[in-house]
Amino acid sequence: MSERPSYKEVLKQNRRTVLAILMLPVLGMTVPIPLIMIRAPKNLALSVGLIILMICQYLTLVMFISRRMDRLISS
Repeated sequence: MSERPSYKEVLKQNRRTVLAILMLPVLGMTVPIPLIMIRAPKNLALSVGLIILMICQYLTLVMFISRRMDRLISS
């Protein structure tokens, strides 16, 4: 019987997949920008500003998670 891989090994093998899944909300946040440009251009500045702020916050969170994964894998 073969040994089951540890959590670290599985995370090391699937790190890119986990990060790709974590980046899906960024795609979901960028889709409304063209829709706002088409449907309500007068609200463009406020809406796009808030969307960009949310994207920056989320990317910071993903970078934090990525660094934590790196630290866990390397130990």
